[in-house]
Amino acid sequence: MERAPFFASKANINAAFKLAEEQGHFIVDDVSPTLAAARIQVPVFLIHGQADTETPPAHSQRVFEALHGEKRLLLVPGAGHNDTLQGKVWDEIDAWVEKALLKAERGGPTTEN
Repeated sequence: MERAPFFASKANINAAFKLAEEQGHFIVDDVSPTLAAARIQVPVFLIHGQADTETPPAHSQRVFEALHGEKRLLLVPGAGHNDTLQGKVWDEIDAWVEKALLKAERGGPTTEN
């Protein structure tokens, strides 16, 4: 319900979830990024805008905490939902990928926040 529009009531949201479950043949509560993160075995670099009003940064923080392997969370100051990949963020991505590849070659994971 974190991403629901401000005008949607709890009844609207529950009805939408029920419809999604019926048409998609799945249980909404079983589809959890946080639960899925716990099973991920590859390096993960999460990038989230600190000013994101569509999906709060706390969402990525929960996913980050659930990850067990090589991981990094970059909260981009002033960035919203669709504008995180700008400026020096690309340098951060390049550096992390290079470091992750070197660590993988050596067989040792690291965790950064």
